Amino acid sequence: MYKGSCLCGTIKIEISGDIKAVTHCHCKICQKAHGAAFATFAASRDEHFAIVQGESSLKSYESSPGYVRTFCVHCGSNIQWIHDFGYNSGWSSFALSLLDTPFYRNKQKHIYTDFKAPWLSLCDNHPKHGGSGN
Repeated sequence: MYKGSCLCGTIKIEISGDIKAVTHCHCKICQKAHGAAFATFAASRDEHFAIVQGESSLKSYESSPGYVRTFCVHCGSNIQWIHDFGYNSGWSSFALSLLDTPFYRNKQKHIYTDFKAPWLSLCDNHPKHGGSGN
């Protein structure tokens, strides 16, 4: 069982199954949404992901057609990316930094590196994809 929370602690999540697809996204939308060089997210099966506290404090924003991001209205923490179609169907993507429970996975990847911040050097050995990596 993995547990996590937003910055202010209003929203709490639990993941009861495996966490997969650890991804560092360098697209401009993720850069703007996170105010950072990239966003790190992961996924779990829908049935294993739960918002256990603070659901009424979630707001959503459609950042591009068919992609909805949720965030805490109090602290602004990014919570989820909802895109329930194609290869994403049945999976919940969430901001990996929400986790309060220790988590580590060797298998990771960078996507949309064609758009990475010019001042950022990627010095790890994880796969790097100019586009989505799918």
